[in-house]
Amino acid sequence: MELWGLKTIALFDVWSFEHFFSGATFGVLMLTIGPKQSLLKKIFFLLLLAYLWEAIEWNLELGVLGINRVTYWFAGVEHWANRFISDPLLMTAGFLLSQKYFWITPTAKVFYPAWWILNLIVFPNCMALQVYLS
Repeated sequence: MELWGLKTIALFDVWSFEHFFSGATFGVLMLTIGPKQSLLKKIFFLLLLAYLWEAIEWNLELGVLGINRVTYWFAGVEHWANRFISDPLLMTAGFLLSQKYFWITPTAKVFYPAWWILNLIVFPNCMALQVYLS
């Protein structure tokens, strides 16, 4: 396993940034939706969503839907450490920092949708930017 590289062989990849900013975006939502909830409950809910997404993503990578275009876009199955350790950890870090440092909020609001638009429209698959930067 590499520290940085393609998602199939590395702990961190270009999508690690997305996981951090999705956690920050979730933090912004929790400030408005559930301001009275305890921090522990918010983190629990965040991790529940993170692992739920990872389960869905795994099925999409494997081609369970039978849509070749979706399977191709995911460009392989993510390394287990990337999926179960670094992605949820980065989401939690983004969430916690957004609770303390509000300057992350506008950055997350711009980065998160821009990232998805860029990767869905410009690049042929989710690892194209990683390959380009390597």
